[in-house]
Amino acid sequence: MAEDGSAISPELRSDNPRWWVAPWEFAVHGIVGTSIFSIIAAVAILLDLALRRLDGYGVSGVIMLVIIYLTYPNKGRIVGL
Repeated sequence: MAEDGSAISPELRSDNPRWWVAPWEFAVHGIVGTSIFSIIAAVAILLDLALRRLDGYGVSGVIMLVIIYLTYPNKGRIVGL
């Protein structure tokens, strides 16, 4: 008998996680985290390509500066100063 009075040992209880639960959760978190990072990176790359295309079309320098500042607020400045 187990210490809590049940006849089932703690290793065999259904509320006791199996050995594969931790690696499975690690794999799922890794896949989800990589997917989120990939989505953010793809959007950043597309935005950069769009800015380069706008620059190629000869869009006004003032408009490009505003778009670049809104896209990259710390570009040209040292962060923390």
